[in-house]
Amino acid sequence: MNRYKNDIAWEQIFEKHRILDAIKSKGRVTISSTDINEFREARLMTKFDHRSQLPHLFSENNLSILPTSRGTYEISTFETFCTFKKEEIDITDEKSYEDMDIEEQQQSDHETEDDYTDTEREDQ
Repeated sequence: MNRYKNDIAWEQIFEKHRILDAIKSKGRVTISSTDINEFREARLMTKFDHRSQLPHLFSENNLSILPTSRGTYEISTFETFCTFKKEEIDITDEKSYEDMDIEEQQQSDHETEDDYTDTEREDQ
């Protein structure tokens, strides 16, 4: 098994904070970004877009992590990923950005800017 920086840091965090014991007794654990940052940046340690990106300790113990505020996270056995079956997904062909003409690219850029603007408004 390859040991990645996140795996090593999570092993240290799990040991220091006795995370598996706490989950067994309480069902979940709250951990702060400050606690995570002692070992590695929380933003690098807590973002997993795919199940395959979970650290080894998480996947072998069926654990996931979710933010509960700007500085805290919950670790527990909740399911954070959905497995899709290809035959159940309606796949549509969309043009890649490179295949779009200038007007389509500008429209796409504008829509992306709107997404960022909306997100920035929500954060304020």
